Formats: sequence, structure tokens, C-alpha cells
Amino acid sequence: IQREAAIETLKEVEQYIGAKDGHHGHQTGKMIVAIFQHDCARPDRTSGYAAPDLHDHAFLMNMTKDENGRFRAVEIDTIYRVRAFATQLHWSKLVQKMQPLGYEFVFDAKTGAPELKGFTKEYLAENSKRRAEVLANEARMKEEAARDGYTVEGNSLRGEAARRNRRSKHFD
Repeated sequence: IQREAAIETLKEVEQYIGAKDGHHGHQTGKMIVAIFQHDCARPDRTSGYAAPDLHDHAFLMNMTKDENGRFRAVEIDTIYRVRAFATQLHWSKLVQKMQPLGYEFVFDAKTGAPELKGFTKEYLAENSKRRAEVLANEARMKEEAARDGYTVEGNSLRGEAARRNRRSKHFD
């Protein structure tokens, strides 16, 4: 179901893809994507525990075929413009496919992300060790910045906090 939802989402997003043509772009509606599926999150550094987390990574190749059959670079702005739409569309497709099978959902108040109903906050916290690790690293980075006389905030900080100390997904 996860893979089906990802492929359907990518097919809908494809119509927005454009080719770079000098300083202007034009829509081609064609893209080449490689999809890699993972079934767990990155392991936390302390215990090495990798929480279950079925997800796909979609890598868009920087090429699209124009109306003359020539390969061109992708106009990258189109990807950024449709990214939030693609995320919401993927979530809705997952829910649409899973509800008829009896799954129930609650929706994250902040992001709108669907979450399977029935898991306690305690259970989720216990199985989110990597998230706790990233949040601690983010707090440490904020403290360091404050000591140096500046403030850092936002999603890019969270991403950097995750990248700075992540372990490989290669584990036993």
C-alpha cells in the first residue's frame, strides 16, 4: 500500500515537471524517479535500536525529455513548488487505501500527518529514540549558538541536528 501510494503520488506530481531552458522553464510533464523503500528509521546512537518506519525515498533524476525528444535539466523550482502538495497527496492516498481495510487514523495537529489510531504516547515515545536524540542535539546546537551570541531556529536546524550525528542504516 505504501509503495502504491508513493507511485500514484509521483504520477500526479509528474505533470508539474518542467525543463530548464535558459532562464525560463517549460513544462514537459515527464520525470525519471528511483524509489527506495526502507522499513525502519535510523538507529539511535546509544542502543542501536532502529524503530519500525516504513517509508520511501524518491530520487528525481535531473533530466526530463522535452517536446523535441531532447533530455534537459529539470527546472528545480517546480519540485519545490509541489513538495508540500505531494506530501499531503501521499498522506491522503495512504489513508484512502488503508481505511477500507479497517485501519483508523488520527491526524497530527501540527503537520496534518495521518497516524494509526490506538498507539499510546508512551509507546510512541519509547519507540522514537532517534527523534529524542535529534531533539537533544538540536537543543545543544541552540545552546552553542546562544553562547556565540546568535540565535538559530527552524526546520533547517532540525535537519542539521539529524545529519550531524546519524548512524548508518547498515546494522545487524
